[in-house]
Amino acid sequence: MKNLKSIVKITILVNICLLLFTSCMAQKLLSQLNADETAKGINLWYMAKKDGKLIVVENTQNKFANVKQNSPNLPINLRPSKFDIFFDKTQLTNLCAKYITLQQLETMNLIEGSGLLINIRTDIYGKILEVFFSTEQTSMLSLTQIEQIENNIKASSNLVSTTPEIQKYLQGSNFWLISKKFFYDDILKAKKETTPSLRTKDPRRL
Repeated sequence: MKNLKSIVKITILVNICLLLFTSCMAQKLLSQLNADETAKGINLWYMAKKDGKLIVVENTQNKFANVKQNSPNLPINLRPSKFDIFFDKTQLTNLCAKYITLQQLETMNLIEGSGLLINIRTDIYGKILEVFFSTEQTSMLSLTQIEQIENNIKASSNLVSTTPEIQKYLQGSNFWLISKKFFYDDILKAKKETTPSLRTKDPRRL
């Protein structure tokens, strides 16, 4: 009986330790990652690569991570414009503002020109296939936040859309890559605008 109780206690302690370990891993900051390190967010694993002053983090399940984008039917002199492939930057800015804290934004915004580069691979119709990120190596973002942003990007509808005219040129593409940098200054403004408690009161209404 005593042995059974001891086994139960040990099992409980082991489970608690595992939960604490998982929590710490999920909260690991990008600035703490080493080059070529693989680390877990909440449920997904990410590979970290360092490029100059930047760090690139990509879901290890991404199939096109080391594949070059190819569109065999797209003329060399034709480059799709924002009118051919529409990207809802406002929607994604607000999404980032939802998962990045005010303190993080105010601190990271102190570095001039700092921001989060979001790279989205889509099919020719704009359906999101994969996502990966790039930012400063000093970033305060955690893998938890990266995973939350990625999951919500994939779940978003009408984030990317393409016109029928450009679709015929994109036929045969393995994917289409869209890269947009979201400056922390812009995300900070969106954070304040979309969070009622942070909105500045209009003095004219006082």
